[in-house]
Amino acid sequence: MLLPPNAITFTAELIGISNQTVIEASTSSPVTVLTFHNQQSGLQSNTFLKCGSKILAKTYDRDYSLDLLNFVCKERLFLDKTGIGDNAFATVSYVNYDRTMSPEITMQTNAAALLWLVYLILFSASFFAVVYYFIKRFSK
Repeated sequence: MLLPPNAITFTAELIGISNQTVIEASTSSPVTVLTFHNQQSGLQSNTFLKCGSKILAKTYDRDYSLDLLNFVCKERLFLDKTGIGDNAFATVSYVNYDRTMSPEITMQTNAAALLWLVYLILFSASFFAVVYYFIKRFSK
């Protein structure tokens, strides 16, 4: 999976009962959480990725495989670890904007529309060239 070039990857090791802020988001400056991955050294705790009070991901076991979230967060984004008997290492990737409202999407849409316009012009030119050829040939 390729992340956007402006994606930020945050990593943290959580030891004991702890929480770690990834980023303080708000309604005026939201973030889009793209991916989450977590590994734990044992089974004594749970590790959460939260946006405010909403749980985005929870590790029950030792490994949490890569998760593709694409979640827009408008509150504090943080990692929360519950137990003391093991450690956790988490990786979160995000972009500093609401990806669903981004000009990046508009540019992709405009590029697709422009490409379809080019195809339409090429198809129309080919069609009219064939019609012109048949008119010239059979009009004699």
